[in-house]
Amino acid sequence: RAIRLSQSFEEDFESMGGHVVSKAYFGADRSLAQTVATMLSTADSKQRSRKLMRVTGLALETRPERRNDLDAILVLGNHEDGKQIKPLLAFNFAQDLPVFASSSIHTPGRVDANNDLSRVQFPDIPWVFTQSNPLKAQIETTRPALSDRYARFYALGADAYLLAPRLPILREIPNSFAQGLTGKLNVNPDGVVERALQWAMYRRGKAITIN
Repeated sequence: RAIRLSQSFEEDFESMGGHVVSKAYFGADRSLAQTVATMLSTADSKQRSRKLMRVTGLALETRPERRNDLDAILVLGNHEDGKQIKPLLAFNFAQDLPVFASSSIHTPGRVDANNDLSRVQFPDIPWVFTQSNPLKAQIETTRPALSDRYARFYALGADAYLLAPRLPILREIPNSFAQGLTGKLNVNPDGVVERALQWAMYRRGKAITIN
């Protein structure tokens, strides 16, 4: 699934003029630390330093460098993955780069106590951020053990109910939209419902909306 998601992002990103210069996959059979070092080329930098010392016979004091053609980093992983990857980026001298992630990095109701995800930006549905929606409040009261786990499904059902009577208007009026609980919704010329998500950033362990 992660590979398909990565390929889909790369195709869309490059269609808009972007360019993916490096990527790496991680899993149970791969060291996450080594994966990040390889992606940022700090592993190659260390290897060059060792080779230089071997050739010269000198004990040189060197500092590894990461590749310098990166503008930002995208992390496709869950909350726990992100908490490991973000510190590794800093360890490999990439602390100055903006870090973006998919909504998978965000677990509603969960706080990053160690602040490892600080400044990571990601999109998610408005439902997980709102504190004033009556339907959400009712679900949290009647099904507290399941409200966070099935948050996105509840929001999808609520928006299906919201959109049903509004579809004719959204189809006929250009640039019209409905503010739903899964995002800002519109219907494109092909009749497909599109949605724009809410952007957020981790600050002091909590996900805070930023637009």
